Amino acid sequence: DGSIGYGPLIVETSQPVYDFAGRDRFVWAATGIGALDAGLTRIDLTQEIETLRFAYANDLVFTQTAEHYTTAVAFIGVTNQLSFTTAHEVTDGAIYFESTNLVSSGYITTGAIRYGTLENKVYKNIKALIDNTNGGLIIESIDSSNQAYIIGNFAQGDFTPEVNVSYPSGSQEYMSFKFTLSRNTSDSTKGPLFKGYQLKSLPAIPRQRLIQYPLACYDREMDTFGVQAGYEGAAYDKLKALETIENAGDTIKIEDFRNDESYLGLIEQMQFINRTPTDKRYSGFGGILLLTIRTI
Repeated sequence: DGSIGYGPLIVETSQPVYDFAGRDRFVWAATGIGALDAGLTRIDLTQEIETLRFAYANDLVFTQTAEHYTTAVAFIGVTNQLSFTTAHEVTDGAIYFESTNLVSSGYITTGAIRYGTLENKVYKNIKALIDNTNGGLIIESIDSSNQAYIIGNFAQGDFTPEVNVSYPSGSQEYMSFKFTLSRNTSDSTKGPLFKGYQLKSLPAIPRQRLIQYPLACYDREMDTFGVQAGYEGAAYDKLKALETIENAGDTIKIEDFRNDESYLGLIEQMQFINRTPTDKRYSGFGGILLLTIRTI
């Protein structure tokens, strides 16, 4: 019916977008590159990142020293060669044709890779899936402070194995990676073909431990000062109180006065071993309670 569906902003530009040209799954927009350079932005319509939001990248560019607006874009006849025009209120614009020569180098930087969690991770190995018959590759790791480290450097035609992420050292909440591609050393019309990458990481969360405490659980006991405490049935009452805490499934604070250790944990298991027999009017309910705590 001729209506237009407006979606979210795909890319912010320093000039208005005056024209579009589409072919296959791509659309080229006359956006300009940066604040001064003339050029085009390519939008990939293959798959939506979210509703009506698509991936984009700066594509053709002409570096210049005076500001021009990129005003139009079109294909040359039936070829795949693009052209665009520029204009300015003071100085004359020009018509530019896509060159068959590739730029000497270009790069791709990933987003922050955090696997959807805020826990620290140990980033181990990365493998670049690339056909570098016609160009070289440099792999850099980028930490959370935007510091870059070269972890792999491969010349044209080199075998590109899995690379150890040796920098930055230690665990990180997230990291990014930068892949710099260079064109063929003898033919400027050819370059490498980058297909993707594979990254291997491990969670760096604190490990849980099981600690077992042997506890005395008798009706009458004596503290370190020799003071007796307790009553008939006290052992059973203490056991039931611990069972109530265990059944609640909540964390408890553990304090070990032998080594001044304090931490939060869960009661993983309780095992009661009766050590005293029934004697006359005493029930004899008492013994050793093995309490297993899982640290968190």
